[in-house]
Amino acid sequence: MLYWKDDIKLEFCKFCGDPRYKLQKVRKYRGKRSAYAVLRYLPLTPRLQRLYASSATVEHITWHASHHVKEGSMHHPSDAEAWKHFDCTHPYFAMEPRNVRLGLCVDEFVPHRQYGKMNSCWSVILTPYNLPPEMCMKSEFMFLTLVIPVLSNPKCLIDVYMQPLIEELLQLWHIGVRTYDRSTNEFFIMRAALMWTVNDLSTYEMVSGWNIAGVMGCPVCMDDTRTFRLPQQKNLLL
Repeated sequence: MLYWKDDIKLEFCKFCGDPRYKLQKVRKYRGKRSAYAVLRYLPLTPRLQRLYASSATVEHITWHASHHVKEGSMHHPSDAEAWKHFDCTHPYFAMEPRNVRLGLCVDEFVPHRQYGKMNSCWSVILTPYNLPPEMCMKSEFMFLTLVIPVLSNPKCLIDVYMQPLIEELLQLWHIGVRTYDRSTNEFFIMRAALMWTVNDLSTYEMVSGWNIAGVMGCPVCMDDTRTFRLPQQKNLLL
């Protein structure tokens, strides 16, 4: 569990009873106690608001709605059928071109080059796809939101660590946030939508809950998934 909101003052897990802090054998120093795991969370909303407050980016944030492309070509995700289907499904959101379309990526990394499974962490990165292709794929527009500590069983625990981000995304979707637009010198309600995730298949299973090891292992083919099993092997292959 996360010790936040109503549970921020708890010192033991309300589900299993495990302690929040490591036991200190010698109480020589009365400093800050050490927790078993620490989640690093970097709020997304202020960074999205800066895109509208900066003269270097405010003109580009609505590029997805103003660019023109030849019929049958795709130069940007906004030219894809999935984007157009979303606009038809949520016309109120699509009416405001300043609303932000996000893509989410979850990936494992090893900090400080300490290679080994026990030293790996997980990062959650969000990218605004309103920007033109030459900008949205640059590192300065890939917003690191979560640094998740070492997970013994990430498939079961990663959704617990993603709670703050999910809450923020829900607020941006349902309510929005008052944001200053430098190009028009006015405030507007900025909303955001999570359009898709970008992961490898194993991470996709962990984030979405889809069982990739079963008969319907492919989330796209579903019932039409063709699986087989090699001789003397237990796992199904796609």
